[in-house]
Amino acid sequence: MTSNIENLNDERMNEEKTITFTKYLDIEDFLPECRNQLIGDYICPMCNGVYNNPLVDQCGHIYCSTCIEQMDKCPITNNSFKNIKHNSIGLIANFLDKQFVYCKNKHKDCKWEGKLSDLNSHKLNECQKQLVCCQWIGCDVLVNREDQVEHQNSCEYRIVNCSECNIEIAKLNLIGHYDVCPNYKLDCPNHCDLKIMRKDLKEHLEVECDNMIVECPYVIGGCNEKLFKKDLANHLNTEFNLHNYLTLQKLLQTKREIKEEFDNNQKIFKTWNEKINEWKSSIELLNNCNTFTKSKKYKEFLEYSEKETIQKAKKEKETQTIQTINSIDLEEDSKCNCLQTNQLSQNTFEQGQQEEISNGNSNIINLEFLNKVISMANSSNASKFYFDTRYISKGISITDNKIKVLSNAKNDHKFVMSSISLNNKMKEWMITIQNFKNWIGIGVCIKPQVVNNKFKFTDYNNGKFCHGTFLISTNGYSWSIHKEENNRILHGFPELNPNDILLIEYNPIKKELTFRFPNHDSYHCKLTNVYSELELVPCVVLMNPEDEVSIDW
Repeated sequence: MTSNIENLNDERMNEEKTITFTKYLDIEDFLPECRNQLIGDYICPMCNGVYNNPLVDQCGHIYCSTCIEQMDKCPITNNSFKNIKHNSIGLIANFLDKQFVYCKNKHKDCKWEGKLSDLNSHKLNECQKQLVCCQWIGCDVLVNREDQVEHQNSCEYRIVNCSECNIEIAKLNLIGHYDVCPNYKLDCPNHCDLKIMRKDLKEHLEVECDNMIVECPYVIGGCNEKLFKKDLANHLNTEFNLHNYLTLQKLLQTKREIKEEFDNNQKIFKTWNEKINEWKSSIELLNNCNTFTKSKKYKEFLEYSEKETIQKAKKEKETQTIQTINSIDLEEDSKCNCLQTNQLSQNTFEQGQQEEISNGNSNIINLEFLNKVISMANSSNASKFYFDTRYISKGISITDNKIKVLSNAKNDHKFVMSSISLNNKMKEWMITIQNFKNWIGIGVCIKPQVVNNKFKFTDYNNGKFCHGTFLISTNGYSWSIHKEENNRILHGFPELNPNDILLIEYNPIKKELTFRFPNHDSYHCKLTNVYSELELVPCVVLMNPEDEVSIDW
């Protein structure tokens, strides 16, 4: 049997070099009187210790359970242990359990001796030399069971209660907890000699602390005194008369301001009353004009004026032609000249007839224009042109249809819009440029879009033109919300100067906006695709202080 064990040990050393077998029970752990019975037949060939929970393999070889679990085949026969269940040997286990052993902590002076079956129970529950863990979470220290209580009472991981808020916390975290503990008492930053809980410190500093700096409650009247709260009562007593005087002065100033505002409102009310009366007078005059233009006498007057103008023009041209003929020298020997003179006379006479017709037509055109104006006045759709003061930019002054940028206004775009809607209506109006410094934009705009832009001329945003206008500017450029090619295009029309006039016509059918320049040989400029489903109104865009225009409808 001994030779077999030695051979087995040699094979184990050669073939299982990478496996370490640890003996659980050494022969020295048993009392001397038991050792002789164990040597030989009760020794594991793998760990050389006494069998610990012995198991037998399919070949009949016996090993410790901890040893056989580390092998995948029998070291003697090389039979595989795969899918093999090893059986325990109860007879050997019972025999070993009855043997007497020393405590595993004998080297620490543990005096216990007993059966092998009682060894584990002794180690787990009784042995004072056995290493045990600290009970507090987070502590990794191992101490002898006899020292466990002393260690746990001084362990940094032991649970203690905060002396201020009574919360349970590990001892080593207690100092850090004081930095956030709501009940921890702090010294007042204002040095009022009080200790205040952290949760009450803000309220103390804002309401209770006698050393906080406060303003005199009469600061609205002009008392600018700042003092400690504890001194406020004394200040109010000593400065009682001053506070009364300041309060009275404040009340008088408020009274004056209210009176000034009332007077200004009265002036505005009076101005509006005057305008309303002017409008009433204009309406009455317009009604009278309508009555006259419908009368038979007015029609007879127009017919008579037209005939008289044509006849007078004919007579003047005939007189001029006769004088021209009489002034020509007829020479007897110049028959050719005579013929030329006759021809000249004939041409002159025909020219006079053409000029006569032309002048007559001109007068007819003037009469037609007069009829057109009267017709517009008679129309039920006629509207008086005025600017809507609800939709103008800041810094604008409007007086009798004259628009002016105030001298103290900011240097930015300023919209002024008319109250007249152009949608589906042909309209004409005239603008006189009184003065401008840099440039002025003139044309029409989409009212809701400009209002939505807060009256700012927003040129380009997110890849699209969004200014909401159809304009030309005095520096020769045009702007169109619908046609990208009409934006920032230099049209080359004459440079406009102060006191220049622009005649503007909007045709909703052709969707055209035409600008004419009477001061510059009737030059004209035209914008196309001028339309909107939203409200379209005449507008002016001003820029600089002192810019000024006037508009006639």
